[in-house]
Amino acid sequence: MKYRPDLHFVYPEQIDGHMISPAPVYDEAILNHEYPYYNQSFPFVVKQNLMHVFLLALVVPVACVRYGLRVKGKKVFRKYRKLLKQGAITVCNHVYEWDYLCIRAAIYPRKQYFTMWKNNLLGSLGPTFRAVGAVPIPSGNLAAIRAFERDVLKLLDEGRWLHFYRNVPCGIMKTR
Repeated sequence: MKYRPDLHFVYPEQIDGHMISPAPVYDEAILNHEYPYYNQSFPFVVKQNLMHVFLLALVVPVACVRYGLRVKGKKVFRKYRKLLKQGAITVCNHVYEWDYLCIRAAIYPRKQYFTMWKNNLLGSLGPTFRAVGAVPIPSGNLAAIRAFERDVLKLLDEGRWLHFYRNVPCGIMKTR
């Protein structure tokens, strides 16, 4: 067996299982075809902008101190400034709880949306994740999946940035 650090979590039986399953607070039925996966209502956009300022002013500096976050190579964005105004998709492995904040620090001052496992959105931190930019991925309901796809395409058509996590356990990742 490979080394497993003691993180005080019960390891899942399947290697691609979730280590933390939040207790649902909200009903899964809200993630239907009428759910605003890409919400552009005025109150929501104001809340989202306030959260963006909070993340950049307080949380990112804490990540710099706590995890030693340093952003290198930001000058590369300047080369592609015109192209990046049309939007972008970013992808990385999901490593720890704060990794999305580090990604936000790297693409500052841009705002970004990210796809999220629906169970995280249905937990107690769901509204906070949503205000940060989470777009929940529905499952099981074809109409909801079509609504999700429609809203994600609209988000990208409007030149927004979208982040995807590549949740592949390190033990089965393939490299070239």
